[in-house]
Amino acid sequence: MTGIQNDYRRLPDNEKTAAASLEAVTADPANLRHVPVRNLTYEVITAALEADPESLKILSERGHKELLPMIFSENPELLGRMPQDVLTHEDYIAVVRECGYNLAHVPAGMRTRAMCREAFAASPDLGYDHCDIISLIPYPDVCMECIKEGMDRRDVMELASLLRPETIDRDMAEFLVSHDGRCLAYVPVHLQDEALVMKAVSVSGNSVLAYRTVLDELKTEKAYIAGLSAGFQSFLLVPKDRRTPDICLAAEKMYPDLFRIRPDALPENVRDGRNIFTFSRILEKATGNKYDYEAIKNAYEGRPLAVSRFLAPEGVMKDCTVRYDKENGRFQYKNGIRELRKPNNRTLKLK
Repeated sequence: MTGIQNDYRRLPDNEKTAAASLEAVTADPANLRHVPVRNLTYEVITAALEADPESLKILSERGHKELLPMIFSENPELLGRMPQDVLTHEDYIAVVRECGYNLAHVPAGMRTRAMCREAFAASPDLGYDHCDIISLIPYPDVCMECIKEGMDRRDVMELASLLRPETIDRDMAEFLVSHDGRCLAYVPVHLQDEALVMKAVSVSGNSVLAYRTVLDELKTEKAYIAGLSAGFQSFLLVPKDRRTPDICLAAEKMYPDLFRIRPDALPENVRDGRNIFTFSRILEKATGNKYDYEAIKNAYEGRPLAVSRFLAPEGVMKDCTVRYDKENGRFQYKNGIRELRKPNNRTLKLK
């Protein structure tokens, strides 16, 4: 050390120049206590804090912390090294107003709602990159405010990925999936249920169910069928081992050319088995009518179906009621008028 560094505190006030003060605090941060107010510059304070973060206590005792927000905004890692028992709530507010990302260095217990709002508003830009501050905010209601402000400029799912799990409550989960069903992937499992899944797939189709973070028990036939409304591609997102006859039938009813264009998308066991999918084709051929998924499902479950004509083994039945017995795979019909009589039982079996 030079003589000036050793004896700085003994120097007359008029000899404590800016250069001498900077040299002194760099050599020994304790000299900050003896620096004249006129020399408590950005450079001098930064040098002292970088040499010893505890020198913040000296600065605090002297009541000169006006430059701290600027210093910490340009040296955020320095803020993280500061003794937390010295900076007050007001100090932290001033720091985050200067740079919102300084919120990362604010102790969790001091991050109030007001401070979080200040942080979010402190770094606006055209790209809405300041929305990343959401990951530092522990309050669901404040996070909701931030997402609503940022969703016009940034993808909702991207915003959802920034949320801390504890800030996603039921209201947040429903809000997110109502705008982008894929946000279900970020919803904690204890909030995932059938109602939320059905809402998610109705918005974004079966891409929602492709995420591993969605509970497997909620990836049901009902959910996959609901997700088909998003487009024929949504059927192709159903794993092949989960393409049940019901799902395939619902898809064909929504998109009649699907299996003509993509025959490979229809599982062999569905195409060749005795199930609701093959039942629908026999029923429509026998009646000459097309039915929607629900009507076919009701008929397959054995509910009576009134038809104007039905092609039976003994002839064409007109104005009759048919019922399918799923147990033995046969159609039964009554109250019809035969157009062509043939000796046979009044049943038609589904092969």
